Amino acid sequence: MAKLKVVKKDQAFRLQCLDDFDDNGKNRIAGDEWLFCGPKTYHPRKEVEIVSTEKAVTINPNEALKVKATREMKDHKGMFSYNF
Repeated sequence: MAKLKVVKKDQAFRLQCLDDFDDNGKNRIAGDEWLFCGPKTYHPRKEVEIVSTEKAVTINPNEALKVKATREMKDHKGMFSYNF
């Protein structure tokens, strides 16, 4: 049995779906990626792989962060982004 992993505050696991499944009403399709944000305990599934651990980026005054989608995606509010 694998140990449970804890996602700390200001961290997230980037997860990738390996096989189609239903995740509490959300249909996950093979290839989908999403963030599992902390602080929480991650309970692994055989259909999901942890791709990486992401850390929060602090944006200080007079700084900016430019991001660009590399594929079609939805943000946390369900809005689509097609700019790639």
